[in-house]
Parts: sequence; C-alpha cells; structure tokens
Amino acid sequence: MRARTFLAGFLIGLAAPTAALAQPCTCAGEEVRTSDGGDHAPLTWVYKVRLVRNGSSDSPPLYCYGRTVQNHRDRDVTDVNWKVASFYRSRLRQGAAASSCAEVEAFLSRRTENGPLYYGVSSGDAYDTQVLPPEGGWAAAEPTRTSSVRSTFEIDPGEAGASPARITVRSSAAADGATNYFRYGIENAGESVVRLQINMPVREWMLAALPFVNEPILLDPGAKLDFSFSTKEPIGTAVATVLASSPDGAPLAIDSVGILTTAGARPLYSSEAFWRRVGPQK
Repeated sequence: MRARTFLAGFLIGLAAPTAALAQPCTCAGEEVRTSDGGDHAPLTWVYKVRLVRNGSSDSPPLYCYGRTVQNHRDRDVTDVNWKVASFYRSRLRQGAAASSCAEVEAFLSRRTENGPLYYGVSSGDAYDTQVLPPEGGWAAAEPTRTSSVRSTFEIDPGEAGASPARITVRSSAAADGATNYFRYGIENAGESVVRLQINMPVREWMLAALPFVNEPILLDPGAKLDFSFSTKEPIGTAVATVLASSPDGAPLAIDSVGILTTAGARPLYSSEAFWRRVGPQK
C-alpha cells in the first residue's frame, strides 16, 4: 500500500483500543513530519516526528519519534515487524494500538527511508512505509553537553485479559567541574511483569553500574529503578535498541530509545542480535 506523507498540521484519528490497553503515547513539541498508511485490513500505521528542543553550539536538537500501529481486525495480529522504524511487537490485540515515543538527541536524516511493515508469522503480507529517522539511522550517536531524554512505550504481555506494561526510560547527564554525572531511570507504570534489556553504547567499566545492558532485568508492576555513575569522560548521546521479553524469556517487543552515555562508547551487542531473537527477517 502506498504511504502518504504530510507536513505539520495533519492529525489522524485511531479507533479506540480495547479497555485493557493503553492509549497511544504522544510526543511533545512542534510537528515536523507525519507519515501514515494502511488499509484497515488489518492494520494502519502512523509515524510522527516532532521538534522538542532546538540545537545549540553544545548539543544537537532533540526530536521525538512517535510510532503507532493499529489493529482493526476482530482478532489478534502477531509478529508486527517494522524494522525501518525500529519497532516490533509479538502480538497486537484485536482493536488495539501499540505505540512508542522516543526522544533522540540527534539531527534528522536528510532523506526519507522506505521499508515494509510486515505482520503474520509466515505470510508475506506487508505495507509499504516511509519514515524519517535520526541522522545515521537508529544507531545514531553524537557528542553533546548537559541534557536529559525520555522515551515511553507499552508492552502487551500476550495473556488474555492482561493489561500492558507501560515503560519509561530516562537518562540525564550533568557536568560539575571536570566530572560528568550520568543518571538513568527505568519505570514500569503498568500491571504486567516484563524483562528489559537495553543495548546502549558502553565502556566495559560501566557494565557494573548498568546491569540492564549485559542481561535483561525484571520489571515488576510499579517498579522504579535508578542507576548512576560518574566519569571524567565527555558526554555523548546515542540511540539504544531495547528488547522486551516475558518473565520466561519469550520476546515480546523491540524498540529504540534515545539515551545519554559517554562519547565514543560502543554498543555491547549489534542491534541485529536483538532482531534475530524474534525470528528470521523477511
């Protein structure tokens, strides 16, 4: 199906999700670009970019990338795979919408990227989509100064009648003299337990302070976890790949979040390692 791209000012309505699921998240800021598509048989999709904060001589601009997929079918849709937007959900319930809002401190790409939105386990069914990613794609990284970024998304546990996990990932960095202080917060405001692993750029000595990089951490309902470290290394900004799974390790979602880290750090794993967890790429 052909995608349609609009400049600021266009709003699209989505059918109401089932009572057990959250409303789609929303990005703050000035709308820059909106793309949408689909045919209601079964899916529609929306991709929005908003400018949250202008850049300065010390840091690039902060954009929020909103991605929403709606299931209009009267039964569940599985394996919603939108790799060009760094978005995967193992299950999308009947009448439900899944969304993600990621703040990324990086310049916008200068060109639109085209890619399929697949659904279903074995079929070749797909929608053509157009997205405007961060410059450098979903692995963008640039130096910055003091800042903070926040991303939110929900995870459907795939159990009948279960409410989603509602995840927020925050990171901030502040300088005090020659020392930079990094703080991270991971919150589950939903009602389901999930495991979360964040593949962010790190240096080896950071792994002890950030256990969610090397292996998944368990997020109970209402969990609010804080992590921190300090260093004299400069502040950098990056895009991290997130893998959400059930308590027994079954993959539920892949997403991306903006995150602050030390400049020049490298991801512990390739993003492709996470995508391989959800099966062969179509």
